[in-house]
Amino acid sequence: EMVLEKIRTKYGNDNLNIARGLFVVTCSPVLLGYFCLSAVNQVVRRIGINPCSQPANNEVEGTTTAGDDRTNGILTVRAERQLARMRAWNRAKVYTYAIYWGIAFMILSVLVSKLTVVFLSWIIEKVEDFNLIAVTAIMAVVGAMMFLLPPVPGVPVYLALGIVLPSQGYKILGWPGAILYSTGVGLVLKLFSSALEQKLIGENLSHYVKVRQFVGINSKLMKAMRLELGSGGISVAKVAILIGGPGACDSD
Repeated sequence: EMVLEKIRTKYGNDNLNIARGLFVVTCSPVLLGYFCLSAVNQVVRRIGINPCSQPANNEVEGTTTAGDDRTNGILTVRAERQLARMRAWNRAKVYTYAIYWGIAFMILSVLVSKLTVVFLSWIIEKVEDFNLIAVTAIMAVVGAMMFLLPPVPGVPVYLALGIVLPSQGYKILGWPGAILYSTGVGLVLKLFSSALEQKLIGENLSHYVKVRQFVGINSKLMKAMRLELGSGGISVAKVAILIGGPGACDSD
C-alpha cells in the first residue's frame, strides 16, 4: 500500500489507472487462477485435513477475530483484502485503459510486424538484381530507419539482411564469407542505430523536465545504475544494466 501511495503521489492517480489497465490485460488469467487457489486453500483450512495449515481466520500478516466477516468468505483473508482493494478501483477508467492496451498490442504486435515483413519482402524483391555494394547500402539505410522506429521489431530486419546479403555475396565471398559478412553488417547497423537513438533521441529528450521526472532520474535505482556504470572495467552488473536497463530495451 505504501508503494502504491508513492506511485500515486509521484505520477498521479490517472497514470496508476493506466498501469492497472495493463495489469488487467496481462494478468487476468493468472489472477483468476490465484483466486481459485485461494478458495481451495480456504476450503482446506476449514476442513482441517492438513494439520500443518493455518486456521481459516488466521493470516501471516495478522489474526482476525472469530466474528470478522472476512473469515466467512470463500477466499483467504489476504485474498479478500486484495480483492477489496481492486474493487475500490475506478473500474470504468481501468477497463477503458485495458481496451486501449489491447488495441495498442494489436497495432504494434500484429499490424506493424506484418507490415514490416511485407515491406522488407518487397525490398528483397526489388534489390535482387543489384550488386553487393548497392544492396548493402540500401539495406543499411532501410535497416537504420527501421531500427529507429520503436514499434518496428528487429527480427525481420535481421532476417532480411540474412536473406539478401548472402544471396548477393556468395559468388564473391563464398557462402561462409557471405554469412559472416551479413552478420557483421547486421551487428554494425544495430550498434550504429543504438548510438543514433541515444544521441539524437535520448540526449535531446533528456533536457525536458517531464521526461526526467517520468524516468525518475533522481531515484535510488537510477543513482545506483549511474554509480555502477561509472566504475571502471566490465562487470556482470554493468553489462546487465546496458542490456536491460532503461533506454537499452527496445523491440529487439
